[in-house]
Amino acid sequence: MSRLRIWPDCSSIGPVRNYFHGSGACLNQTLRHGVIQRDDPIRLSPDGTQVAAAIFDPRVGTPDVWIYDVKRNVRTRFTTDPAADNNPVWSPDGSRIVFASSRRGHVDAFIKSIGGSKPEELFYAGTGDNFPGAWSPDGKFIISTQLVTGGGWNVMSLPVDGGQPTKLFTVATGFGVSFSPDGQWLTYDSNDSGTRETYVVPFNGTGRKWQVSTQGGFSPRWVGRHIYYYNERSLMRTEITEQNSTIAVGNEETLFNVNDLTDFDVTPDEKKLLLLQTLDESNKAPLSIVLNWTAKLPAAK
Repeated sequence: MSRLRIWPDCSSIGPVRNYFHGSGACLNQTLRHGVIQRDDPIRLSPDGTQVAAAIFDPRVGTPDVWIYDVKRNVRTRFTTDPAADNNPVWSPDGSRIVFASSRRGHVDAFIKSIGGSKPEELFYAGTGDNFPGAWSPDGKFIISTQLVTGGGWNVMSLPVDGGQPTKLFTVATGFGVSFSPDGQWLTYDSNDSGTRETYVVPFNGTGRKWQVSTQGGFSPRWVGRHIYYYNERSLMRTEITEQNSTIAVGNEETLFNVNDLTDFDVTPDEKKLLLLQTLDESNKAPLSIVLNWTAKLPAAK
């Protein structure tokens, strides 16, 4: 599990402090209180002003989805069912969230509107447990990873407005998935090769697969022309150039070293990073929003 706390200044960023030293303001309004499920994703809203995360409730022993308002530094409970609610994913317009819930005895996908009085509605119940991972930029599809009996995960494309789900491909172990900004491509991570790496495939699930990371790549996020991901040592990114029906993969770029990262997110303008780090005795405040992180990157040649 990981805890939310206000970072007081740059010196509190632990392994990141040397990288950000002297780069100006390090943190925006940061987040208070609550214990985040360690293996659950954290998600910034499309406008970068809110964070959705699964917060553990010790009274019932399960997590609920909460929404943090970054500007006001307050949080609001989004789900209240005593079952486990987690894996929140924002709609591209920020008006809804799809999330996973075990309230029906197995894990299904539910959708709920932001700020509305209507309860959440069942969106998809497949043959195995389902965990939403991404919502297409045009709002028409949700990607869910579905547990396969006997092992592995089916990566499913689910039409938001109804219609038959489509199995895109199967992975041995899946942890993260993200759409390209134009919705034509998917990036995901898998350990099919024996090492957890980040890949790119066409959204339709057919055609060539490109490997993006070379030394491990977890929980990729495709923002602008970059795919961001992390490994046991660093937060990384790689530039992707789309060329008609193919892509060109650039060189890997190490943004900074961090060895206790469990998830992250990036604002659409690529100016802010949200970092979720492991809770331990020496690091009591692992979630922070980092500003001006590009100031220390090497100048383009």
